[in-house]
Amino acid sequence: MAPLRKLAVPVIRWLIAIVCAVYVIHIFRSNWESFRQALNIDRDTLLLLSAVTVLTQLIASVRFQQVMEKCSQVQLTVFAWFRIFVVGRFLNLFAPQAGNVYKSVILKRSHGISYTDYASSFFGFAWMDVSFHLLVGLMIVQLLEPDLALAEVSAVYLISLALLLVGGLPFALLYLANRVRFGQKWLAWAHEKASQVLRFCVSSLSDPTYLAGFIFLGLGQFLLLSIQFYLCFVTLGVDASFSAITVFYIAAKMTNQVLITPGNFGVREVIFAMVTDQLGLGIDTGAAVSLMLRALALVRDSIFGLAFGGIGLLKTSTSVADEPNS
Repeated sequence: MAPLRKLAVPVIRWLIAIVCAVYVIHIFRSNWESFRQALNIDRDTLLLLSAVTVLTQLIASVRFQQVMEKCSQVQLTVFAWFRIFVVGRFLNLFAPQAGNVYKSVILKRSHGISYTDYASSFFGFAWMDVSFHLLVGLMIVQLLEPDLALAEVSAVYLISLALLLVGGLPFALLYLANRVRFGQKWLAWAHEKASQVLRFCVSSLSDPTYLAGFIFLGLGQFLLLSIQFYLCFVTLGVDASFSAITVFYIAAKMTNQVLITPGNFGVREVIFAMVTDQLGLGIDTGAAVSLMLRALALVRDSIFGLAFGGIGLLKTSTSVADEPNS
């Protein structure tokens, strides 16, 4: 039964990807112009988009390293961490969460960072990153276009609700964890590890220097990604307000948190299409933007991943645990 379940999961993921891909093809069959414009992107815009894509990768690496070093108290060189980071991103192109498995194993073997510390860093970074961008997005939309709506529901209300749920999640879970006890040994162990992850998320907020660095880099990433989305919309001939771009940015950020298919292929295109449709920018616009960014990220992650040793992991059947030390 277990082997059958193990086989069923990737099959279901690929079926979801195929269904979503068929729907995206249907969108472009009815709205071919956006796809044609995306293919005819001019050279200067393509070069600028490529530069922004690389810069966002660099900033993302530094931000994650900042959180991981805060949690584990282990200092890594920028090069050593960047290599692990980009190879992990490369592996995620082929299987959901493969990159996280790789990073956790290499960090454990090569740098003595425990799996719990990596998990704390991963969830702590994801939580702070999403919460921060929801807060920034909320302020921008409230200030510039408070009447903006999706499916006739206020964007300010939707972002506020998301911020409340995401921002309050570790506090609520830690409150519950502190009041629950388990008699069975393995449950008590799992409870303590989960509590450790939650404690890091909450306690990290008390370090003003750490927060200042995280916010500064986060604002830089927000600006770069907003420019990236703006350039994509301009390429498609779509006039999107900064508030609309911000809402689209938030949707993209939320979508990236859960990988259903490899790289969320198909799933992301459908979600992006639904968001731009509700923003009045056209259902085809979101799908086209997603494909443009996917192509850029694919080239970027492939180049970095292969350059830093990712090809060796694909050519051999050895475990990532056998990867040479960084």
